Amino acid sequence: MKLCFFFLLSVLLVQFGNGQKLRVMSYNIWGWKDFGSRLNSMAQLICSNDVDVVGIQEGVDDNKNGISGFPPGSRYWRANQLCARLNAVCKNCFSCYYQIFANRCKGVSLGGGSRYDLPDGPKYVRTGEKATITKGGQRVCFLNNHWDHQAPGTHQEAANEIIRQSYSCSKAIVVGDFNTGRNAATDSILRYGFTYVHNVGIDYIMAKGLKKTYAKTIAGGYPRSDHPILVADVQPDETSWSGFYWLQ
Repeated sequence: MKLCFFFLLSVLLVQFGNGQKLRVMSYNIWGWKDFGSRLNSMAQLICSNDVDVVGIQEGVDDNKNGISGFPPGSRYWRANQLCARLNAVCKNCFSCYYQIFANRCKGVSLGGGSRYDLPDGPKYVRTGEKATITKGGQRVCFLNNHWDHQAPGTHQEAANEIIRQSYSCSKAIVVGDFNTGRNAATDSILRYGFTYVHNVGIDYIMAKGLKKTYAKTIAGGYPRSDHPILVADVQPDETSWSGFYWLQ
């Protein structure tokens, strides 16, 4: 017998429509490298690229040796400092939730959300983030991720978690540092309606129910990042996968 499962998940909801495009950025901020002295450069980079929503990585202090006794929400000091500097540079335009920043000045509002677990490596605790934002008339789930670089054997489990978190979404965006090039783990996400919107090395923007209209790569290097920074514009693709999946 075939059953239709529709999972109701509290994920990041991005609403836009009427021909508008959503500009997305994935940005590993090189959190351990001279962080305080680079804040202005990072904030100016985000602001100057006119993004609607950005997912950052390394905004959390996730070293297992340095987090004992601290609740999870208290370790995002880098993300919090970058949010504050971003608002100083960008005329108080950004709402921030963990490592997800949404641009109020482009009509994007940010609501509640949560973190979800990704498999840990030998030295680092790995999590993803989700929240709720709105813009226009369409809903899209947005997930920010950082996979472990020392435990490639956990990458399929991390991909499976992205699939679970986005399962009920007819439209979704996934960004992050996957610490791997395209392989069986990243490709497994494509079986659930996703496409590679933009991918350089180990950094990704993926989407479901959305089509790419533009993408660019901002070169890494001091003081920006030790990664390339990915930017892409997407808009609804009404001919794509519906978001419901029949399980045997």
